[in-house]
Order: sequence, then structure tokens, then C-alpha cells
Amino acid sequence: EHFCCAQEKLSPLRSNVEMSLFKTSEVDDEVVKKMLAEHWGVALEKCVKRSQNVTYFGYRNEEGADEGGSGEGKRVQYAIRATVDESGENVQRFEDELALIVFLHGRGMEVCLPLPTRGDGDGCGGRVLVYENGIVLSVFHFADGRSLLGSPDKEYMVSELVITSWGRWLGRLHVNTAAFAVERPEVAARMRTWAQLHEAVGEGIAIAAEDRARENDPEHWGILHGDLNVSNFSWVDSTATLSVFDWDQACTGWYLMDVAQAAFVCYMMHEAGAPVSGEPVPDAQPEQFSRWMLAGYEAARGVSVDRDMFDRMVGYRREFYRLFCKRAAEEDGNGTAIDEGMRAFIAYVNRWLN
Repeated sequence: EHFCCAQEKLSPLRSNVEMSLFKTSEVDDEVVKKMLAEHWGVALEKCVKRSQNVTYFGYRNEEGADEGGSGEGKRVQYAIRATVDESGENVQRFEDELALIVFLHGRGMEVCLPLPTRGDGDGCGGRVLVYENGIVLSVFHFADGRSLLGSPDKEYMVSELVITSWGRWLGRLHVNTAAFAVERPEVAARMRTWAQLHEAVGEGIAIAAEDRARENDPEHWGILHGDLNVSNFSWVDSTATLSVFDWDQACTGWYLMDVAQAAFVCYMMHEAGAPVSGEPVPDAQPEQFSRWMLAGYEAARGVSVDRDMFDRMVGYRREFYRLFCKRAAEEDGNGTAIDEGMRAFIAYVNRWLN
């Protein structure tokens, strides 16, 4: 859970100026409340996370907004993302992200759709992003299923069904993002690369020549989710599949980097122990985990994975965490720039890799 909470904070906006890894959006809750009511008929309920993006929960009844919660009809809850963007430089990126999600849903992928603004119809053709008052605002349906975080059985670590389905979902994703890139090449061309995320920390990673040669090769390179950790999906028991959300780190890169990022938590716990205590995690068996995940991936995507390349991708993720946490500790300085939970995670990674 420490690992997954940390993941939620590793999503800074890319900018032309040097930014802190932990810059927080200062969003005015009252402005968001008014925008939600006006454009979606959704009532603001509570803030659940403040970082580069601010996440809220909100709700409305089937027949419209009901801030008092006393109206008729079923009360439906939504997730809301708000980001300060005074210059508007990131609006296009958010629009591209939402276009990808809508496309994937249309191809049968289990993703959390954005909610169209009120008066735009019930389908996906309405406005799914509003930019006003220097704030980029979107509203999303909740995921189906249940969270696997905190599962006493550690299903995300030990269940062959869950891990194979996780890999299968990623294989299906990459088939469909390749189709999206063909249909919307202008969007694919605008997307950030994996190395540009997190204030371009990844640009400091040494890349093997054989992987450089596969950059932009459509068999190996395309659009990724970028952050398909267990914190960013729910598990649907009835269909034995994932319901996926949080596309803030959608990017282009090697397809196998997406798989390596999903698998990395197992490697980390195997090598460094549990975050943040460092206590051994006997259930963390990366060879078994990777074998199951790659089997699902290969079956869904119809390819045979280059295992040496996958292992290199895991290595690139390890080096990313090393560089990120080294820089984060330097930024923290006198111990006031980062919240206590994130500081503990950074110290854990630095004990492991630095």
C-alpha cells in the first residue's frame, strides 16, 4: 500500500520550466463545486487526494444534482479530477487522454469512462473536459469490482488467475492502442514518451542499443497506460478481469515497459522487503509472477515475448526508482517538502538502491 500511495504522487505535469517532483495543484474547492454543478449536475462530496492533480468524489441522482442527498432516484458516485493550468498548456494532453479512454471503451476494454457534461447527451459524444478559471476538470464513472489493495490473501501477488488476467488485459490494451494510433496518428504523435514523465527523470537512464533500435518500431513501441499498478484497477470477480482507471501517465514507450511497471512491485518486495519496513515478503516470487503475467500477455496480444528484453525493462524501472528517489531526497532538503508517508517510501527505496 505504501508503494501504491507513492505511485499516486509520481505524476507531475511536464513543463518547459524546472518543477519540483512534488508540486501540488492549489485548486479552489468552491470553484470546482460550482463548475461541477453547472456543467455536470454533480454535487461535490469530498477531496480524497491533493498532489499534481486533485481528486474528489462527487455524486448525483439519476435525475440530476441533489446536493442535499434527499432527491429521488439512485445516488451515483463519481471520481473527479481537477488540475490547475493557468496557461492552458496541458489541456490538449488531457483531451488526448480522454479520447484514448473513449476509444478503448468502444473496443470493449474495461475502462472508467469520462462523464459527458449535462445537456450533451448520454453517449460519449458530449464534452468530457471543461477548462475554466484556470482549472481543467473531468468527471469519471467509478470502476466496477473491488480493490485488491490490502487483500489479506495478497491476491495481486499470489493468484495465478489475477496475475494472468492482469497480463491479458495489458495484451488487449496494446492491441487496441496500436489501432488507436492508426486511427488517430496526430494524437499518438503528441503523446509524451515514457522518459519525459516525472520531470524527465527517465532521460538519465542508460538504454541498451537493441532497445534503442526498437524505438518507434510498431511491433515493440506504442501507447502505454504507464502505471498499471494494483492501485489503478479494481478486480471484477464475475468476469475475472480488471476495471482500469487513472491514465495520467499514458505515454509512448516499449510495450514491455508497461508490463514491467505492472510487475515491478513483486521485484521490489522480493529484493527490498515490504515498504517501508523492509520486512521479508516470502510471497513475492518475481519469476513465478512474471511467468504468469507474460503468459496472459502473450495469449492476448498474440506474440512471443523476448524475455531478455522484458528483464531489461524491469532494470530500467529499477533505475528510474533509484534516480527518482535520489532526487526526491535532495529536493526534500530540510524535511518539509514531502509528506511523511512519501518520505518514508523514498527512504525505503534509497536504502535499497542508493
